[in-house]
Amino acid sequence: MNFAGDSVARPGQGPSLQTSKIFCILPWTHLSVRWDGRVTPCCMSEHTLGSLRDSTLLEVWNSDTMRQLRLAMLQGRPHAACARCHEYEDYTSEGLRQTQNKRLASHFRLAESTHPDGTLSQLNLPYWDIKFSNVCNLRCRYCEPAASTKWYQEGLLFPNFVKMAPDDPQLRTPTRDPKDLWRQLEGLIPQLEEIYFAGGEPLIMDECYEILKILVARKMFHVRLVFNTNFSVTEFKGNDIMKLWNQFEDVGVGASLDAAGRRGEYIRKGLRWDQVLRNRERMLKTCPRVRFYIAPTMTAMNVLHFPDFYADWLKRGYIVPIYGAGALLLDPPEYRIQVLPRHLKDQVVEKYESCIEKVLKPYGQDGEGAISRFRSILQFMEDRDMTDHLGKFQERTRLLDESRKERFADVFPELAGLMQAP
Repeated sequence: MNFAGDSVARPGQGPSLQTSKIFCILPWTHLSVRWDGRVTPCCMSEHTLGSLRDSTLLEVWNSDTMRQLRLAMLQGRPHAACARCHEYEDYTSEGLRQTQNKRLASHFRLAESTHPDGTLSQLNLPYWDIKFSNVCNLRCRYCEPAASTKWYQEGLLFPNFVKMAPDDPQLRTPTRDPKDLWRQLEGLIPQLEEIYFAGGEPLIMDECYEILKILVARKMFHVRLVFNTNFSVTEFKGNDIMKLWNQFEDVGVGASLDAAGRRGEYIRKGLRWDQVLRNRERMLKTCPRVRFYIAPTMTAMNVLHFPDFYADWLKRGYIVPIYGAGALLLDPPEYRIQVLPRHLKDQVVEKYESCIEKVLKPYGQDGEGAISRFRSILQFMEDRDMTDHLGKFQERTRLLDESRKERFADVFPELAGLMQAP
């Protein structure tokens, strides 16, 4: 195997894979399976490797794109499949690539077993990201029917901005026969090291609990669990997720909460803020060892309010500053924080800098993770002027306001000017 390129060489011979700015271990350890069957190299990538509706996991594992991706990484060449991740790395101190390179470092030796055409002889999936369906109980403003069953009926009303065909089903699953997916996964369970649960909403998916019970029965408590959940439901069909979490050694729960109170309920339609607070209080008592952090999606709607929300939850003891927060929304573009006009961007900068100085810096080293994430949000916001998308922002907001009998300016008075024509 020829490890060409400036930044990548055979381990032990010059620049290492671990320090490469291109290499990612995921094409050797992972596949991301969407609820519609589409398989991508990871959750950040938009490149389709194949579909489980007409291919097996093993076939997708050695698909043309996956083989080309592996070879490009070994040669130190950027690949289009990783464009979004590299864009993210421009604004964050540590993206998915760096995180998984650390967590799955023991698998770097697999790079040497890559065949000259990029294939791997065996399917190796110690890290799972399998969205078993699009079942969800919320209708988030920036989401769409494809990702949430709750969005379906409303989505039919707005074909102009919702990616949906008239014959699209409400419930979507990766394979036509769910049992077929289980058959493919069953033999991979012993090699599991990490599972990322997302949706839809994973805490109302039967498969989530089935997997956890299998791991408990096999005493595989070492498997690292990472949940991305809207945190609205913690008990489902007689299952208490908190009691299940308590049995595992390493559990991280990222709560997809964008804002507090009415603002949070507006963005994630169907969310009850009082229930969120009760869930967090119970979690502190039931499973205090579990790492909990806020994992919002940063949009034009919540970016100005977010430091107040974050500071309040720090004060309550609901979170600790060592964990960063904030995924930067890229699509739909009209919701990017870059659409904000200059005077609002100035307010965002002032709000974040004040929070950094008065709230986060007193934590010392423990606050550096959150500070870094706050800085990345500002950097991303300032990188581009997208005020030309404000018209689409206004159109989408008005349509959903009318459908949901809400009014943006009532919930976000500080952003009321966004709804006024320039």
